[in-house]
Amino acid sequence: MLTFWETRRGMQLADTLIRELPKLTKKKEVVQYAATLKCEDVHEYICRKLETGSRFVGVVNTKNGQLIVIMEQDKR
Repeated sequence: MLTFWETRRGMQLADTLIRELPKLTKKKEVVQYAATLKCEDVHEYICRKLETGSRFVGVVNTKNGQLIVIMEQDKR
């Protein structure tokens, strides 16, 4: 009795997976960057960066009341 992987369709699927999976799993290089901002400027900054394709990573409070906003973007 043949298993699925020993059939013609199983071999075709295996060939497709071998060919296509590396394309799907390629890791993109990501660049992270940070900006220190006043609290009232954070929302506008994040919105502007999101519109350009960046992604929000996080925010850190500083001792002087400002916020460090961490963003990332795929390296081009």
